[in-house]
Amino acid sequence: MSTPMINPSGFGNLTLSGNAIGVPGEVGIESTTMRPLGLQALGSPSIALPPGAVALTPEALMAFLEKNLNDIDAQIRLRMDTVQTNRARMNELASVATELNNIRENAGNLDDGNADYVRGLLDELAASANSPEAAAAFAQARDEIYGANDLNSGQRDSMLQTAVERIENTIDEIKGSTEMDMIKLQAWMQERSRLTSFTSNVMNAINEPIKNTVANLGRV
Repeated sequence: MSTPMINPSGFGNLTLSGNAIGVPGEVGIESTTMRPLGLQALGSPSIALPPGAVALTPEALMAFLEKNLNDIDAQIRLRMDTVQTNRARMNELASVATELNNIRENAGNLDDGNADYVRGLLDELAASANSPEAAAAFAQARDEIYGANDLNSGQRDSMLQTAVERIENTIDEIKGSTEMDMIKLQAWMQERSRLTSFTSNVMNAINEPIKNTVANLGRV
């Protein structure tokens, strides 16, 4: 019986002979410390073989591929959770910035005579915030603008504006980090698609000799 070849696009060749799958060196099968799953970010999938190993049984190879797929799925879930968390943070902080701007525009005088009223507004906002980060932002703004006495309303307004700008800068940083996470998420999903296709080709190569043997037995 001839030795079937797996020729998946972009992944080189694997040869099936008897009950073992030989791995030519040009396939890029290697142990790597780049990632625990032994996969390159955007290249061909790599399977980390034990030191000195040159071949795997079909069962062992499928176990390797299954583990790599599971590891990729874990990375995809992690990136998706991170993106969702960051979006929630941006929405919360945007609400904080809006509320602080509303105070600047509508609370009236920010001098010591109006301190109890403005402090009360910020305390209520901190208490009703949907996240510890948002509550801390309200509390920080309160402590900054009323942390010193004898400041006039204009000085406190400027400090409140600085607090808003700080929050907006934090939102921009989170947005940049989220964009990077989206790029990484897309790369992991592409990697999963490639490895899924590769696994399908391996399964076909393993099953093809069995099909041929059964067909030949049927002709006897």
